[in-house]
Amino acid sequence: MIEETRKAFAAVIKNKIPDINEYDTVPGTTQVPAVIVAPSENFAINDLSMGAARFSYDLFVLVPHTDADDGQHELDGLLDPDNPNGIIGAIKADPELNGVVEDSNWTKISKYGGKFDASNVEHLGAVVTVEVHPLCQ
Repeated sequence: MIEETRKAFAAVIKNKIPDINEYDTVPGTTQVPAVIVAPSENFAINDLSMGAARFSYDLFVLVPHTDADDGQHELDGLLDPDNPNGIIGAIKADPELNGVVEDSNWTKISKYGGKFDASNVEHLGAVVTVEVHPLCQ
């Protein structure tokens, strides 16, 4: 389920944002703009009251840091919840991730403007956390 969900996130985002480089695993090198899908630090929550587990994934959204203003404008567009052609817009348009999960909802944007390294190259970015409810078995 984990690998399938990571791949589904990458596919749904790439379908909506063709110019983004999507990675369903943590790459050794990245081409930006990029989104990297990885399980969150607090990945699984077994919600006994609801009778189901929930899983969290972090979507690391990276843009070039060559010009802070341009990078920030690009990052803003990718993160804007009202932008149908952004990261959150892609998830809102297909919360079932092509039928791989029951539903998914973004829960927070964190580390905005953070500096992320990939192969000693600095990028500007943020982390979108998405909660996923797996398909009922």
